[in-house]
Parts: sequence; C-alpha cells; structure tokens
Amino acid sequence: MKKPMIAGLTRSCLGLGLGLLAAGCSSPAAEDEGSGVPAFSSTPGSSNNPGAVAPGQPGAPPNGAPANGSSAAPGGTPSAQEGTPNVGAVTPPTATPGAGGTPPPGAGGTTPPGAAPGTTPPVATNGTPPTAGTDGTITPPPGQPAEPPPAPRALTCAGGINVAANDVISDFNTAQPIAYTVGTRGGTLWETFAPEQIPASNPTAPGNAFRVEPTESGPCNSGGSLHVSSPGNTDYGVGFGINFRTDITPGKTDLYDARADGYTGVAFYAQCRQEVESVFMKFSDDATDFDVQTPRCSYNGLPPLTTLCRQYGVKNAVIPAEQWTRFELYFDEALLDTVATTAGTGLHSNALTAVQVQFNTLANARPNGFDCFIDDVHFLRNPTPRAAAPRNVTNINGHTIAPGGYYTEGNRIFDSTGAVHLFKGFARPSFEFDPAGLGITREDVQRMRAKGANVVRYALSEGYWLSNHPQFNRNYQAYIDRAVQWTLQAGMDVIIDLHWSGSPVADQQQMASRQSITFWQQVAQKYRNDGRVIFELYNEPYDVSAQVWRNGDGQFAGMQEMYNVVRAAGANNLVLAGGLDYAYDLDSLLPGMNLTGINIAYVTHPYRFKVPAPPANYDNAAASFPIVATEFGDAAAGFIGPDNCDTGTYTRSIADFTNRGIGWTAWAWVVAPDRCAFPALLERYDGTPTPPGAVVFQALAN
Repeated sequence: MKKPMIAGLTRSCLGLGLGLLAAGCSSPAAEDEGSGVPAFSSTPGSSNNPGAVAPGQPGAPPNGAPANGSSAAPGGTPSAQEGTPNVGAVTPPTATPGAGGTPPPGAGGTTPPGAAPGTTPPVATNGTPPTAGTDGTITPPPGQPAEPPPAPRALTCAGGINVAANDVISDFNTAQPIAYTVGTRGGTLWETFAPEQIPASNPTAPGNAFRVEPTESGPCNSGGSLHVSSPGNTDYGVGFGINFRTDITPGKTDLYDARADGYTGVAFYAQCRQEVESVFMKFSDDATDFDVQTPRCSYNGLPPLTTLCRQYGVKNAVIPAEQWTRFELYFDEALLDTVATTAGTGLHSNALTAVQVQFNTLANARPNGFDCFIDDVHFLRNPTPRAAAPRNVTNINGHTIAPGGYYTEGNRIFDSTGAVHLFKGFARPSFEFDPAGLGITREDVQRMRAKGANVVRYALSEGYWLSNHPQFNRNYQAYIDRAVQWTLQAGMDVIIDLHWSGSPVADQQQMASRQSITFWQQVAQKYRNDGRVIFELYNEPYDVSAQVWRNGDGQFAGMQEMYNVVRAAGANNLVLAGGLDYAYDLDSLLPGMNLTGINIAYVTHPYRFKVPAPPANYDNAAASFPIVATEFGDAAAGFIGPDNCDTGTYTRSIADFTNRGIGWTAWAWVVAPDRCAFPALLERYDGTPTPPGAVVFQALAN
C-alpha cells in the first residue's frame, strides 16, 4: 500500500570553505538527477521544488518529498581505498609587503560574516589566530601580539570515553571558539558560513548566536560549548566549521595529513533545543574546498574551473533535542555528495581542509532554523567499527544457506544453529525516495537496536540503484551498503525491500518491473556471502493476476523469476515474497501458486482497514508456510487521522503474530507530520514514541 508522504527533506548542497564565504552552492531545486549546480542562482525564498508523488494509501513518499529523491545530490561512489590527493602546488605566492593580507588577484571568495565589504579576514601574527567576539565577529589581534591559545587538555566523557589532549580539536573551554594548535594542525577559529544575501541565515547576525556558552557543557569535563543559532531560510544551508590548519595565505586553506597522524575520523557531541533534521556533517579535502590555493574548484564544474568542488560526510542526520548525542564521522565512511554526472574518488584524509556542520532546507517547506550546542570536538584513532564476518555455515540439516543466514522448514524459519528464529524489528522508510535516506545514521541505527530490534527493513528504489535508469544515483549503492554495515555492526539483520519499481520513474507500481530482475541479480551478487541480509522481492503487489504475480509477463517481473535470478547469482539468502492485495492476501495464493525453491518465506501487510479484517487473508497460509509481517498497523484510510492513534490494532496484531510464530517489522521508524495516519512510531528521532510506537517498543522489550 502506498504510504502518505513525510515532511519535505534536505535539498541544498552547500560545500563551503571556511577561510572565506565560498561563492557557490546548489539551489534546492538544482539537484535533480544529472543537473548542474549553479552558484547561489536562486533568489531568497524562491521555491522550485520539482514535485512529489501524490499521497495515497501507505507507500508514497512523505509530504513535500520529491518523487525523484534529490536530498542527496548524486555523486561518484568512493572507492574502498582513499584516492590520491590532488595536492598540486600548495605553496602560496608571496604577499606584497604592506598589502595587509590582501589575497592575490583572482583568488576569489567573498567577504566573511561580520567583515566590511571589500575587506579580508585577519591574518594570524606569528602563528597566533585572530579572536572572535561574542557575536562571532572576527577581529584582528590588538596592537601587540595576542596571547597564544591555551594548550588542550585530555577529555573524560560519559560512557567511559577518554580523549588524549593532543587529539582534541576544540572543547570550547575558552572565551572564544578557538581550535587548538597541536603539531602540524589547528590554530584557526571556528567560523560560520551562509549566503551573504540572506542575513537571517548567518548565525553571526544580530539576534543570532555564535559564541562560547560557559553555562552549557557536553558530557565531558571541558566546561562550555559552542552555541549556534539562526532562524534559517527556505533556500540554502547554514553552517559552521573549522579549518584543520592555520591559513597560509589570507582566505586560502592549507592541507592537513590526518592519515599520517594516525587519525581515522572526527567525533563531537551535540544537542539542540528543538530536534533538527537534515543536518549534513561533512569534510572537505583538496578537491572539495573552494579556498585551497591549488587546484581551484567550482560548484558547477563549468570552464574555466572544471574541477568540481566536492564534500563528503553523513547527510540528513538528526540532532536530538535536549539530549547530548555523540556523533562519530569516520573518514572511510564519508560519502561524496555532488551532482549526478560526477564520479569522484574517496575522501583524501591525507589532504584535508575542514570539518563542517551544515543545517539544510527541507525541500523549500519551512526555514531551516536551529538553536544548538556543539562540544568536545576531537579526532578518532580507533578503526571504523565493522560487523564481524558471518558464521561460515552453508549446510545444516540438509539445507543450503548463506553464511550466518537462515533457512525454512514447514512454517518456521531457522537460524544457522538450527534454532527457530523470529524476526522482530522496524521498517525504516526513506531510501525509496531519497538516495541518502532521511535521518538514517549510525546513531539512528543504534537507537533501533536499543529498543530491542533484531532486524531492520530498508525500503529501496531500483531507479537509484540501476546504472541504466534515468534516476540512477552514483552514490546510492554506497549509501545502502553503509546503512547495511551500520545495522549488522549493531547486531541486527537487514531486510532489503524493493519498495519502488518502474521506468522511467521508479515509484509504487502494481508489480515489479522487468528491470527488477537486474536489480536482484546485482543485489544478490553483492550480499550472497552474508546470510544476515534478507531479500524481499517486491513490496506490495496489487491488481495483477496470480499467474503474473508468480511468473511475470512482458511488463512485469514475477516472483519466481526474481527468485531464480537470486539463486543463479549464488545467493542462498532467505527470500521473502509478498502476497496480493498490497501484500495482504496470501490465502488466495498458497498453496497452489507458491514458489519453487529453498529458503522462502512469505510476506503479509495486515493493516487495520483491510477487508476482510486481519488475519482472514493469511491465517490459512500461516499453518503451512513461514510468514513475516513486514508492515502492519493503522495507516490513512479516510477515518484514520494523525491523532487517531489506535494502540489496540498493534496490540492485537502482535499478539496474533506471537501465537502463530510470525515475525514482524513494524511500519515505521520515522517521524511524520501525519503521525498515526502514516503510521509513524516516533514523535522524535531520539526514540520518543507515538502511542502505537510505545506498544511496539514494549513488545520488543519483552
């Protein structure tokens, strides 16, 4: 069933250097697949959202979300190994004596916040950085050299996390938002960046905040935090960040080799007064920062600067309200975000320029205002957390299974030890309509695990996945695999659900398309050696015959066809096949039209409004075949509104699943404005539940 749409999502892709305001960013609507990225081409407040799939029954994207994604602008998938840095000649030209730090001709850039038009940012004296006023205005040192910044001190944080002093970037324990100078890094100020023509977006503007707040501190022993706030705008991102090294020329960023110093990423703590979505936590390197000396790059890749500025990180993150959250950004998990036509290499952690936090727009739907605190920013030295390899079991009791995976016998599912297994977890939407996924981060996955889930179902679109599709996103498979690895590393299984199918626009179709066969061939090849990844062949078939459902025709791919291509690819992973009537009806199919093969279970979506009422259309099948309810609950059907939160539906469904030995993933771990009509299990991404969510969480805890 088609889902009502969630609120709009991130549409801007600012990638700005921090020594100056870089003149370049895509407007929110410039991120359609394959489009160029103009430099601040839209006027403030303009809205050119390309449109969204109309809401219907459960399955459409959230309200305001574009049907073709675009929250994450497509880019080249980073390779497993980092690319070779595009360092070029980083030694700057010698400044003219008495020039007052004026950049060389043609250096580009714009005036930083708080500076008078035509001026340049101040230059440190003998390595001493300039200071920043409480409003964030950057001013030069006084007539005589300023005192050097204090030495960093070790951090002792909640959860037994200890950070050596030399690894601290900034703990905001000083009167000014400085970064510590340690070895060959640091020494520059934290700075804000935002389009000049939208003063409300600049946290240094009057009435906003960009200052050290001594009375608010994160969960470490530092004292103080960086307070940043802005009412935002509806066209562009607003952000702040720190250069990794002291600028060697006014407005021109030097490069830092974090790899040589043994660093693997950056972590920090953050909280906001109200939950903030669509946050882009990112790095820039030699090929991404407008402010590097050589080579220069642009934000549209057009001559004469054909090198496209790039940014890497975790997009569409959520910073919770009134709750300090630790965010870990590993260099090798930072994914490229740029236009669809650009393929890029991995982040160059041996040629870094800056780390930035950017608050983005929500598809022109409302201003991206925020009021947040950042604290205890530091480098990471530990390797990126990885999921342990699955247990190498391929045969048990005469059943062939993928390593560490599952098999079926009778109406039960068994794990690789031979024990009966019951899936219990969450359906996690947004990858079907947004390439980067709304709010899907390592921290989001960990919160699902903390509620007791043992599986997460991710909804995908074949349009973003397939290279011959008009909606192809070069980064999509990397986004998906990163979420899969986060989930496995947290100790949960993954259901890959082909949610949207069709050509040329991939959305909710009545049955899988012919291209879905290629999709499953590629997915199976990618995950055939990990049985913890489960394949749900197609989300919700409807308005096709049983013959077409099973065997396909000239327009649609049948379940048996897709199953066959999975097995032909050498994947013995558990396969799930949804029934008719939007995956509710199994009794009219089974037995008789059941698939031929091994390790097959069937899917039902018994929503409250189905006719006949659940469990009427799956109760007979459940006696003979293994079943997983990968969606269930309320969902919009005329009489169900945002506040009609009928917990009885969830209580009855879960009790029925338990009695019949049916596994389940509750729809949906997401925040949506229409709440129980979506139906959403979350009021906030910190895990605060809606009334139905509370029932689901209780069932997972038992």
